[in-house]
Amino acid sequence: MSLKPTIEQIETLRDLFFKKCEKEPAPCGSFHPKDIERVKTNNFYVEKYLIHNDLDMKLSLQLLWDILVWRKNFGVNEINESNIRMDYLNQGLVFPRNRDKDGKTLLIFKAKLHVKGSKDMKELMRVVVYWIERVLAENDEDKMSAFFDMQGTSVGNVDMDLIKNIIEIFKLYPLPLNYILIYELPWLLNAAFKIIKQLMPPKAVEVMKFLNPKNVSEFVDDNNRLACWGGNDNYTFSFQPAQQKVSSNQAKQNLNNNNDEDFNLSTSTKKVHFANSSPTRSPMSDGEDHLTPNNEEMLRITPNDVIVLNKIEDSNEGELRGSVNITCTSKYPITYKIKTTAPLKFRVRPSSGALNPGCTATVYVILQPGNKVSSSSKDKFLVMCTPLPDDMDVNNSDMLAGFWKALPPNSPNVQQHRLQCICPQSSQGNNMHNGHAYSEDVGDGKNISGVDLVQLSETIKRIDQRTRLSVNLHWLSLMVFIIVSIALTYIIKQEIQGQNSDSCSKRF
Repeated sequence: MSLKPTIEQIETLRDLFFKKCEKEPAPCGSFHPKDIERVKTNNFYVEKYLIHNDLDMKLSLQLLWDILVWRKNFGVNEINESNIRMDYLNQGLVFPRNRDKDGKTLLIFKAKLHVKGSKDMKELMRVVVYWIERVLAENDEDKMSAFFDMQGTSVGNVDMDLIKNIIEIFKLYPLPLNYILIYELPWLLNAAFKIIKQLMPPKAVEVMKFLNPKNVSEFVDDNNRLACWGGNDNYTFSFQPAQQKVSSNQAKQNLNNNNDEDFNLSTSTKKVHFANSSPTRSPMSDGEDHLTPNNEEMLRITPNDVIVLNKIEDSNEGELRGSVNITCTSKYPITYKIKTTAPLKFRVRPSSGALNPGCTATVYVILQPGNKVSSSSKDKFLVMCTPLPDDMDVNNSDMLAGFWKALPPNSPNVQQHRLQCICPQSSQGNNMHNGHAYSEDVGDGKNISGVDLVQLSETIKRIDQRTRLSVNLHWLSLMVFIIVSIALTYIIKQEIQGQNSDSCSKRF
């Protein structure tokens, strides 16, 4: 179960880090100023190290130290479009596009575009790090989902060095992944991926999902799926330079601090209300309900007070899920966004969206494996809505996400509605057997050793040999068939000619 660190624990880890800096020099000489500034000012960044290590202060300190050493040695903060291989970048082997149903950016890996031994591995990893850093910066350190598109791949596209390096890179980012999505894995590579799963940390395996055209919509909706995955997005990759961030890391920190504040919620408080225009008021803080000047409620929410989580009937893992129906009662299109006081415990699908007048959206709240609903009803959700700008594309999830980031939390045009979350007693005992909730794809799982890599490489070689043997047998069979066909044709032709000769002799 993932534990939520307190502000005091975050400050303690921060103090221990800087005391360690004073007592012993960094192996790399000194840490990068940007990383030092982030440790100083970004609570959310420091918090992730504590969550990863289950609040173990010693392990969190060592992980923070080791990652900052790697960042300095690798030159992470210096990586940009001017010093990486643009031919690798423009190939489109890896790029971000759209979002999953949890609103997390998809970092797409096109496996068929890579051929083993065709690229400089270090330069390729610099491209991967470039995209990870860019996605994290543009989404204020939020998680992403790695989408491995395996369509059209063969054994020649499986590069064990590349797989090892990608795993090692993600280990150096605390809480980076929402899902690991493997799409259309060829049956020929099933054996290889079974071994890869055994070598990966258990927390990473928990969020690894194997997709096909039938179930991909469960994780990526139609408008966010590329056309090659059966979706509506006809996007063809074309590299675009990084844009200036809409919001800063400090704004993200303040937002998370606001989310951590507990707000009072009476079951009798069911009215939709606007956020107070006072700059000191948080969207998640307490206060009396009040309506807009035009006295118009934009949303009708069902249920309007409590989300009840129940076990999903077709789930083998005892997954608990609740649902909320959001209906636009306004005369104009609106956009909505949902926050929670426990973002690491719950998945909200979709967490934001847009509605035309009279339309309804169903939002699902899913309890992460290894967590339980608080008996004291401390788990709460905030539904916010505001009129949709005229120039906003309702199908563009990136545009909606950017709009909500740029919108001030104290905007007088935002309506709010608060919900509690409960779990029936009959289900409460079933929501702990799935193990730890995933916080990142590295940590207390085992690392890939040299022996493991040798074993995996040998397995790939055996598969490759069998494939080549199968192909050779196919060609041999085809050649035998052709030879036999030619021989039969020749024999039949000779017999026909012989019969014609006998016929002519008899005639004369």
